[in-house]
Amino acid sequence: MLFRSDHGRDVAFDLLFPRGLELPRRGAPPLRAGRSYRAVHNIGHFRYVEAARIGEDGQPTGDLTLWDDIQFPFDPDLRGTEDLMLVDVSRNGEGAGCEVEEEYSCDANGIVKVTIWNRSAGYRGEYTLGRWSAAPRANEAIAVKHGCGQRQPQSRGNS
Repeated sequence: MLFRSDHGRDVAFDLLFPRGLELPRRGAPPLRAGRSYRAVHNIGHFRYVEAARIGEDGQPTGDLTLWDDIQFPFDPDLRGTEDLMLVDVSRNGEGAGCEVEEEYSCDANGIVKVTIWNRSAGYRGEYTLGRWSAAPRANEAIAVKHGCGQRQPQSRGNS
């Protein structure tokens, strides 16, 4: 489950994979979920949680367990920023209006991965969810050349 907010004022919970969903068998393709939208901020702040239960109103009830907290630069000029927590979130940043795609997968072991794309600028971040997983290094951002379909690693610090 992911909770989304507009600067903390309105919080909406987005159920990615419901509890009790049968995991794929070993060797089978992972479960998949996706979201697409136009970003209105310079930075996306993604907070992933596991909820004990979902009420009839679609809101989590009971205990919440934090899985991960990820910040993604929608503004291409912020790609080399070491710590996005030190940057003010702005509605009018250079990244406002970019096309964003989130791709989620859950494998046979229950491991959830997310790829967050800035489709407008052609780069993405890949993350394995879980505070227990290794944090991605800054140089693991990947740029995609438009029209070629080839992916190539690119150091975020040289952008």
